[in-house]
Amino acid sequence: MKSDRSGLFSKIPLFWCAIFFSLGIWASQNILFGLIILTAIGGVLLFYFRKFRLKLILISGIVFILGWIWMAVNYQGLITTESLLHPYYSRSMNLEGVVQAIRKTKSGKFRYHLVSLNPKDSELKLRASFGIFLYSRDSIACSTGDVLKISNGILSEIGGPRNPGEFDYHRFYLFRKVIGRMSLNDSSNIAVIPSEQKRPSQYLECIRYWIQKRFENNLDRRSGPLLTALILGNKDDLDPGLIQEFQRIGVIHVLAVSGLHVGYILLILIIIVRIMRIPWGWDRIIILAGLGFYTALTGFRPSVIRAASMSGLYMLAPLFNRRPNPLNIIGAVALIMLGVNPTSLFKAGFQLSFLAVISIIGFLEFIEPGLPGPLRIRSYKNAQLRGIYGLVLVSLAAQLGTLPITLSMFHTIPLIGLMANSLIVPLIGIIVSLGFLLLISVGIPMIGYSVSQAIFFLNEIISWIASVLAGIDWASITLSGSPFVLVALIYSGLSGILFILNRKRFKPGLFLSLILLTGVTWSWAVKPLELEILFLDVGQGDSMIIRLPDQRTVLIDGGPKNYWRDSGQDILLPVFRFLGITHFNWIVLTHPHSDHLGGLLSVVQSIPVDTVITNNSRTNSHQETRFYMLLDSAGIVVDTNRTGTMINGGKMTGIQFLWPPNSSDKNGNINNRSVVISVSDGNLVCLLMGDLEMQGERELMSRWVLPNTELLKLGHHGSITGTLPEFLDAINPRIAVISVGARNKFGHPSPIVLKRLKHRKIRIHRTDNSGALWIRMHNDQLDSLIWK
Repeated sequence: MKSDRSGLFSKIPLFWCAIFFSLGIWASQNILFGLIILTAIGGVLLFYFRKFRLKLILISGIVFILGWIWMAVNYQGLITTESLLHPYYSRSMNLEGVVQAIRKTKSGKFRYHLVSLNPKDSELKLRASFGIFLYSRDSIACSTGDVLKISNGILSEIGGPRNPGEFDYHRFYLFRKVIGRMSLNDSSNIAVIPSEQKRPSQYLECIRYWIQKRFENNLDRRSGPLLTALILGNKDDLDPGLIQEFQRIGVIHVLAVSGLHVGYILLILIIIVRIMRIPWGWDRIIILAGLGFYTALTGFRPSVIRAASMSGLYMLAPLFNRRPNPLNIIGAVALIMLGVNPTSLFKAGFQLSFLAVISIIGFLEFIEPGLPGPLRIRSYKNAQLRGIYGLVLVSLAAQLGTLPITLSMFHTIPLIGLMANSLIVPLIGIIVSLGFLLLISVGIPMIGYSVSQAIFFLNEIISWIASVLAGIDWASITLSGSPFVLVALIYSGLSGILFILNRKRFKPGLFLSLILLTGVTWSWAVKPLELEILFLDVGQGDSMIIRLPDQRTVLIDGGPKNYWRDSGQDILLPVFRFLGITHFNWIVLTHPHSDHLGGLLSVVQSIPVDTVITNNSRTNSHQETRFYMLLDSAGIVVDTNRTGTMINGGKMTGIQFLWPPNSSDKNGNINNRSVVISVSDGNLVCLLMGDLEMQGERELMSRWVLPNTELLKLGHHGSITGTLPEFLDAINPRIAVISVGARNKFGHPSPIVLKRLKHRKIRIHRTDNSGALWIRMHNDQLDSLIWK
């Protein structure tokens, strides 16, 4: 038994080195995580590999530390380069760079990826090739490889997440060495210097363009973009409805160029070299060259690099009389990719690609042979049944292996994924093969026409299958909160089932189940039951979430909705999923202006709500009419008489409605009829003012004896129309929160109001500068939670 255990390392050393190296890279970005991983690795090695523990601990520890150091060095280089550009942010500057890529954004703008930056108005010289995104409303007459000289462009930083659960674009692009964005203004000038000698990237761009035009000219408007996405990975022109359907039924992976597509390329190359009767040995060189060309053609995507490298190593192994081990090959490829760029580990394509392959190999090598006879793939004598059953099991293994990543990205589980993959994946393979046949049939009209008709027919079948499956109510389920608990429960349950099926082979599964269930138990046990308030950054508008100690939830306002952005869809719903909120007990609409109401339209259509509390004012706007129609159709109670009442949130905790008085003029100033709320926990009080102005503040002070306030959410976004000096003196706040949009046209917040706050030494939190503010009130203390 001991020798078998040592074999887990001696037979696949590169695989384990890649695992420890990856853990070190990951841990370098999270020290606490690193300490936990080190402790866990040491414990497993000491307990399970007693004879070899010193050697294994030493090797794994060294590789782990190397990964940590390598990532730290590279990350520090990224940060240092970015910091050199900080003095140039938000001001006009001159800059030149080489065009690496051009694309059109969903908003209609053109985005140019410039590299090898050289700021001409300073002595700054970047030591490495870094990039920026240049955005322009109009197309610039240039191509990849050309140099753009920009005068008076405005350089800005790529922003990080503004709210909890929001995607971190700053980190995402920093790891891709893109360290800023530049927009053009009226005084900007651009000079294009054509490249004197074509670079390889320009030739590749010409080939991509030719392939795309070939598909566009020979296929219909739906089949062309689909084939372009399948072969080149360019999904810009793909039907958004089809993308949503593929995501819902769990086959979105076929649209990402990956191992599936490289497998088809490899098969085509093998057929070609056999038809051409290339001698053994040379045929492998040609296949490797073809795989390398396709990798470059698709833009060196991590999934394609992984698949092409693995295929290449498999093809080369017989030349050196080696029997390839799939896990060792995976380890070698991962080490090479991470050695070149350790930040690849944080790319979704890298994670999904490697996890899927490791899961499939692990299932076929270690789990499937230990299953009872009827459950094994080899037990089916019929080749067709064996192929279908094998495809289902392999698909299941890939989905389970990538579950932590897909859950954290999409928050959905496609329950119908196995059926969808079994039906759609084979058809996708045929379409990809026909797509390459269409490319090489240039000048042969009959063949080209027949192939294009076949692609059209198969595309119609795929679209019909996707539409039917996506229309099933239970096709997928949407989940909220951290995926850890659900993933741990699924993995522990499967480990327990495997242990029951084969106790001898899957004995470690029982140990894994206990560890995961213990983690779930602790995650529930340490969950704090305290009052929380989250002030969201919705731009020029208001939105807050209150979570009471008894886990009842209140949403106050929903931010704006306009042509460019829907706060409800783009900000609120992702935050709800991150927080695990699946239901609201109350929604408070402080007043029906669009910057407070707009986002609520998407909320009430997407999440159950018990009661909506309003100030009983009406503007008869389109958004307001639509809002009340949605409330009526959903049977949501509307309460307009809450002033003076409280919501008891537990011991010493409550929400009190202070304003507006029921007798006030419903047709008067709507801002001065904003719902004002006091949130208290023991001796701590937070006052949320809606858009209340001066007159409202004076009347509020005359009707209520306001206590000292720990936190004040300023009325009307810090406008000069509110926040009177006497009001501040009456409540004596320690913290002021201003919900406001960056560079808004109203000039909020007012410099006079800011001066009043600073004069009283009140700490200011502005959402336009600092993003969302998440606070927790407990034991007469107010803590700001770190979520970035």
